[in-house]
Amino acid sequence: MLPLIEKEFGATDTSYYSFLLIYAGVSFERSHQYDKAEQYYLKARAIYEKINALSNNTYIISLNSLAALYSELGKFENAETLYKQALEIIKKSFGEESANYINALNNIAQLYQGMGNYEKAEPLYKQALEIRHEV
Repeated sequence: MLPLIEKEFGATDTSYYSFLLIYAGVSFERSHQYDKAEQYYLKARAIYEKINALSNNTYIISLNSLAALYSELGKFENAETLYKQALEIIKKSFGEESANYINALNNIAQLYQGMGNYEKAEPLYKQALEIRHEV
């Protein structure tokens, strides 16, 4: 699929190309082809890292998609690192009162909950709720 995407759209339009890579990754993930999904998510992420566009929404989506995949595969430390990286980018780019920030807090909380680490999950859920009520 990757050669087809590159042939059809080229690898020069970073935003559209990486967006297609993420959606291809989602398709592979849904069909339980986790190695291929990871490959596409990593390629999308690498595009933005190469051009230093780390506050781009598609870059954040690539981090969250890869983190969700790692969580599903039980690679919790990898998932946590990526979710926290996304949270920091969102905090700097959109602020702590944005819906994106609330979602990022929930992503990390859900990860901790899935790991059975309720002591870490609860404060994040509470923080997200407090922000939602304030905004």
